[in-house]
Amino acid sequence: MKKLFNTIFEIFDNKMNFSYLKRLGLVISLISIIFITTEFEDINFDLSNLNIEFLILSTFFMLLSYIMFGIAWANYLNKNINLEKKESFNFWAYSNLGKYVPGFVGIPLLRITQKEVKSKIMFFGLVEEQLIPVIILVPTSLILLNTNFSTNYFILFSFFIVILIKLMKSMFEKFNILNGKNSYVTSISILFFGFLSQYISIFLICNEIVSQNAHKLALLYTLSSSIALIVIGSPSGIGVRELILLQISKPIFNNEILLLVMFVARIVYLLSDSLTGIYGLIKVSIKKSN
Repeated sequence: MKKLFNTIFEIFDNKMNFSYLKRLGLVISLISIIFITTEFEDINFDLSNLNIEFLILSTFFMLLSYIMFGIAWANYLNKNINLEKKESFNFWAYSNLGKYVPGFVGIPLLRITQKEVKSKIMFFGLVEEQLIPVIILVPTSLILLNTNFSTNYFILFSFFIVILIKLMKSMFEKFNILNGKNSYVTSISILFFGFLSQYISIFLICNEIVSQNAHKLALLYTLSSSIALIVIGSPSGIGVRELILLQISKPIFNNEILLLVMFVARIVYLLSDSLTGIYGLIKVSIKKSN
């Protein structure tokens, strides 16, 4: 498995290969947006019935998840290259503004400007951060969507998240994938609270829009957003996430409900990206001016 990671690194470390992937992702995103626009062009949805309180609460939990993921990233850099945690967190927060830069260039570049870092360490961290949600949230969502449990879904979601995070940590240690370096998933409790807070945020949106089957819709959205992370180059997964959600949810929910969820969730993500990004920008600017 270590050889596989090194091979992947060599592919992505090639500027031409990465450029092609970025362009492909951007094209997929644009095609997805066109398809979504066409699908929903005849739908008029009303936002007047939505309470502002739930939007604030959903954004709070999403921000909480962002903070947890930022701390996990700061821990990764601190354990591997002894970078200061606060500074790493600030650059991580700042990089959220880069999500909306076409071609996916913003996130890595904003973080690398923190300090000259060995590209392989930065690469492994970025790959882990990008793929861990896919590896953990996709199977968790699929299991819960295809099994009828009487237990609270939050408890089941938490259970599978913890199990899978621990499993990933064990695999990295067993196969020594990072050549003795600490993995991003060593922050087990922090990542757990990050994933759980993110799911609560999405559930609050779904529950406000459709009270019945809110957990199912939240799991479908979680599944869609996780799969969309695979598409490199799509600015914050715009269009791709929504297209996947539309395709896997149409048999269960009507287009009006799905459009509302897509729209409100994007608002929550945009607010979270903007607030953390502006915070990071201010902190980084102060640091550089001193």
